[in-house]
Amino acid sequence: IDSLLSFQVNNLLSDEDLYHSYVFTLENVTLEQYASVRQLYNQKKEEAGIIDFDDMQLYMYTLLVKDKNEHVINYCRNLWQYFFVDEFQDISKIQFAILREMVTDPQKLIVIGDDDQCIYQWRGADPSIIQNICGYYDIPNFVLSTNYRCGGEIVKHAAVGVKQNERRSEKDMI
Repeated sequence: IDSLLSFQVNNLLSDEDLYHSYVFTLENVTLEQYASVRQLYNQKKEEAGIIDFDDMQLYMYTLLVKDKNEHVINYCRNLWQYFFVDEFQDISKIQFAILREMVTDPQKLIVIGDDDQCIYQWRGADPSIIQNICGYYDIPNFVLSTNYRCGGEIVKHAAVGVKQNERRSEKDMI
């Protein structure tokens, strides 16, 4: 359930959209039961006066993207002028929507990542965002294909599996 809740927030899905998605694998749980559990979980957090990471994302999304709260947007833009995002392959739809609201000058944005290393799809990471980043922003794309962490034999064997991925940016693995 926890993974489903996180996936739902990170992909900005309604209960029904989540229920009909490929990730909803709880065979004995109805849409109504899931919605009830989610609502009760949120109620318990509110009663305890706590929030989780997904709540933080959802609150920022609501303030910056959905409600377009100018006070919050201006406050945040005054705090951060440059944006450097590492492990960008693990960004989710909600995180990218927040980032897009924050970045007003693409020349002040640097993203680093490798779509082949996306490991958080279970919680909503979307590697297509890094694959298409130059379509969202007019920024240069540099491919660093040499791996300095592993020996050539390991890279060669890893490349055999990775190259079978259906949706990946074409790049050499050296």
